[in-house]
Amino acid sequence: DSKMGECPELVVPNTIAKQLCCLFQDPTNEATPPPQTARAVNELLECCITLETFSDPVVLSDGHTYERHAALAWLAKCKPPMSPKTGAPLLQPSFVAPNQLLRQFLLVWRRVGQA
Repeated sequence: DSKMGECPELVVPNTIAKQLCCLFQDPTNEATPPPQTARAVNELLECCITLETFSDPVVLSDGHTYERHAALAWLAKCKPPMSPKTGAPLLQPSFVAPNQLLRQFLLVWRRVGQA
């Protein structure tokens, strides 16, 4: 039984989403994140290939998020296909999916002036 929109052959964890959730589990529930949280979030919003803030984030089959143009360039030159982040083999190298959650988060994060 697969859920709508989920590929039954491949379930990719969204590692960046888990990391962002952990950063915002603040018992004080303040509207503005403390400076150390803002710095940590800004670091998570950088592609490990380009070292720039995401503008078109995609998830590869390793579960990590990359900037689309950098991920596609990496996949084109890296044979056999390996994870840019871990160096582990990519089991499904053709899997490149938009990271919609991160894209929405970026819009909000920029709106509140944190990025």
